[in-house]
Amino acid sequence: MTQLRYSIEAYKIRIRMTRSKILLVEGKDDRYLFERYIEATSADSQHRDFQIDTAEIVNSPSETRLGNREKVEYICNSLSGTQWASKLVGFVDREFRSFQLDPAIRDDIVGHHIDAGLIWSRGHSIENYWFDIQTLRSPLVECCTSAHLTDGVDLFSRVFSDALKIACSVALALRELDALGFGAKSVGWKELVLEKECLKLDLAKWRSSLMNRMRADPRTIEQVCTAYDRWLTKVKLADEDSVRWLCHGHVGLWVLWSAFARCMFEVTGGDNSVAERIANHERESRFGSCCGAWARRRRTEFVHGPDVVLRMLGLRLRSA
Repeated sequence: MTQLRYSIEAYKIRIRMTRSKILLVEGKDDRYLFERYIEATSADSQHRDFQIDTAEIVNSPSETRLGNREKVEYICNSLSGTQWASKLVGFVDREFRSFQLDPAIRDDIVGHHIDAGLIWSRGHSIENYWFDIQTLRSPLVECCTSAHLTDGVDLFSRVFSDALKIACSVALALRELDALGFGAKSVGWKELVLEKECLKLDLAKWRSSLMNRMRADPRTIEQVCTAYDRWLTKVKLADEDSVRWLCHGHVGLWVLWSAFARCMFEVTGGDNSVAERIANHERESRFGSCCGAWARRRRTEFVHGPDVVLRMLGLRLRSA
């Protein structure tokens, strides 16, 4: 079935004509996340008076090509100050905005950036909401049936901080060399090593992985690795919260999953098949499991989440 698409102007007419509020997000993953979070968080989830749209249904203006984040921001900004502005709430990825990287790493917001009806995610992207061991424990357990699972999860808990710092540094290095598109999945479980319960990136194996993925000359690969060492030194000096929220969301989840696979490889005495099954767990299943675990935790305890968005939609929130 063909999805109805709107021009920017036609979509603004849709906002003016509808009686309910609209939450406009970048894509289907964001919509799924909000559906699950609203179900767990809102006392009004069964009687809500709003719709969730994705920017995928809106075409870019004819004079330029906009990504989904830019389309959400463009529409929110164009309605700012009008009588219809209150009918639209926009939610986009923060990405690397408003993080100080020099001379030291610092989060300049420490919360959700709010500009009228436009809200940024708390961290780089929506995955960062899940970057704590309590949330990730359940999804990781679901993807592994080994008899050594408890030992693997315990080991992963002990190296979790190392894994997040590696992921953050890898993403910053790739970004510096404009190589995120090629290298985002370059750190698998075989590129990670455990030394005295410290998780480290094996630079020799990472060079080979980057070479296979980027098809770049050795000089460029060496620049990426040099940048990684420099960023890792800086990341290690930053506070844990800043690292959590700065880390590139997609790279972070990928590296954390790879780190768990490495931990299971270690506790099983080197069973490749166990690590490979974890590493090959489908991306959609990972996303859904993490989203569900995070939402379930919100029912009974505090978790970091986009509560401000729900309040702007007029929803009452359950107490955790």
